Amino acid sequence: GCRVKEVSLTKDASTNKLRATKLTYSDTKSGEILELDNIDGIVLALGCQGMQSVVSSSPDLARLPTFSAAASLKGIDVIS
Repeated sequence: GCRVKEVSLTKDASTNKLRATKLTYSDTKSGEILELDNIDGIVLALGCQGMQSVVSSSPDLARLPTFSAAASLKGIDVIS
């Protein structure tokens, strides 16, 4: 398995919107830190603690009110 470490966002020059461009994660078996660059998007399936962990380690996500609010929830059913 793997654990998400950081989600990096950049502003798209053509749309002026933020988009995910890099995902840093660790391989739970080897402990190796790996990166995926030039990604089109990310689908996260996380509970409360997972969301808190990803947002706290991703400054780009923490700056967005939606993710900041989601990370402070006591329980999450579905976010899409």
